[in-house]
Amino acid sequence: MEGVECTYQTKGRGFKKVSGMVSRDEIGFEIVRPIESHAMLVMKWRNDPESLKASFHQEPKIWNYFWKEFNEEYFSVPELFPLFITHQGRKIGFLRFRNQNDPIDPNRKCCEVSINIAPEVRGKGIGKISLQELRKIAKKRS
Repeated sequence: MEGVECTYQTKGRGFKKVSGMVSRDEIGFEIVRPIESHAMLVMKWRNDPESLKASFHQEPKIWNYFWKEFNEEYFSVPELFPLFITHQGRKIGFLRFRNQNDPIDPNRKCCEVSINIAPEVRGKGIGKISLQELRKIAKKRS
């Protein structure tokens, strides 16, 4: 089984540590909806210090402004809706897509992919596996 080691804590009645291998077939995707709970989770991950350091725009997002940006910009292209990366029913990452001009062939479709992995599961290869799985999906659709 090809996969990555994954350890994270889940909320519920206290905290529980979950550990194990994450295989390609355990990674799933869920459509992000323009609702507050989804926006708050994305903003939380976006405002994480490591995310800010890796971002082009390194200023933390402020809720009132981010909520408006989330609704107006993240869902502006219906065929490029954002996705959560999931593992065992838990949201562990976020993918956003934006149309871009193909730098080589103007007749091809191209998009920019932004990815953010939940801080507690970073460094486990989840982003790499997720992008590889998305590539397979995209190839099937083209």
